[in-house]
Amino acid sequence: MERLQVAVATREFRQPLKRAIETAASLGAHGVSFDSSREVSSAEFTDTGRRQLLHFLDERGLRVASVDCPIRRPLYDERELENRIAAIKSAMQLAFQLKCGVLSVRIGPIPKQDAGLSYDVLREVLNTLARYGNRVGTILAVTPSGGDPEALLDVLQQVTEGPIGVNFDPAVYAMHGIDSLHALRTLHTFVSQFRVRDGVRDVEDQGVEVPVGRGEVEWDALLPMLDDTSFEGWMCVERTAGDDRIGDCGRAIEFLKRVMLR
Repeated sequence: MERLQVAVATREFRQPLKRAIETAASLGAHGVSFDSSREVSSAEFTDTGRRQLLHFLDERGLRVASVDCPIRRPLYDERELENRIAAIKSAMQLAFQLKCGVLSVRIGPIPKQDAGLSYDVLREVLNTLARYGNRVGTILAVTPSGGDPEALLDVLQQVTEGPIGVNFDPAVYAMHGIDSLHALRTLHTFVSQFRVRDGVRDVEDQGVEVPVGRGEVEWDALLPMLDDTSFEGWMCVERTAGDDRIGDCGRAIEFLKRVMLR
């Protein structure tokens, strides 16, 4: 990569927003990823507040890489579906206002095509959100929940109403016993952000997140492959477990620089 764009997800720092931004800058990040529920809710941020936030970031040499919209149910779950779609649309608009244009959201396990209604609902929801994103200037980047990458590819290829992306997470594949190299090779044309996490599958066949470089993700092969795909998005470091999440994020950034720039 000509220029390694590294962001860090600040929500797990468990700090007030401005302090979390200062922490991100001190770790050597170039950008930040915010949580639309806990950190930068569109319902709470006025136009003035957004301008002040962007100015605060700019003074520290940071940009907003993406906004993440946490949801409690899969995108195709019909319970409170309209409210969930409305929340995602609001977060997409916020992402555009914060000048990043990428909104990540968990998709949930991909239902089988012959499962009927669930698959049809997922396809319809993704097309609805892609169409809205095309109008407001934000790409929806779905975060995989493990499972067959070909199944995710199949549903993404049926999104025709606007651009759609993937917030690629190699750890989730490692934690489900799936080769992340194969997953990236399958999904690379849709990858709009790369989530930097690592993981292992433990003796009880459960996934466990570990510090970057200590898990089963084959970084020495995965990162050059990502570079070969001409990926130009953000590498977003995130640590969602452990007792030293800030320290682990800093070490992950240094790890990326060593592997990518050597």
